[in-house]
Amino acid sequence: MRLRELPALPRKMHLWIRLPNWLGDVVMTLPLLRALRASRPDAEITIIGKAQFRVLLETWEIADCFLPVPPKGFGYFRYFWKLRGRFPDCYLLFTNSVRSDLEALFTGCPQRFGILRCGQLRPFLTHTFTPKADFDETPLTNYRFGSNFSATSASLSPPVGFHEPPPRRRATQISH
Repeated sequence: MRLRELPALPRKMHLWIRLPNWLGDVVMTLPLLRALRASRPDAEITIIGKAQFRVLLETWEIADCFLPVPPKGFGYFRYFWKLRGRFPDCYLLFTNSVRSDLEALFTGCPQRFGILRCGQLRPFLTHTFTPKADFDETPLTNYRFGSNFSATSASLSPPVGFHEPPPRRRATQISH
């Protein structure tokens, strides 16, 4: 960068991230989003989510662009079809629905990633991350999912007060 007198890496990769629809789930993804921002300075990050999350995300300075999800109804998927001209390279989905998978498909993004939970079909994704069958489903799934996109474990700090669940113990019998 010094040789070319650039203040920062040019952001050539267009990384789009679809947030969950619930505030608690969005808050749980913030450390991963921060880690992706830190570990991928070459990426232009666009966040797609509910309009009420915009202020929270702008405060964290995680993304270069925020696109609000349109209201459901006529023209919903047409909104995503019109986004094709922005040419996203990679689309990460933290949602768990066919609707959001179709959103990603309609943008024309060639790489669409999501978490594949047991017994679920996600035919519109190009890549899936499958948690281990014996994995206790917690928000930590998002951190492990994020490690597949160069978010290093050092930059993936869980939210304040959040810790790995303790190992499960066998139930002990109490005798009287």
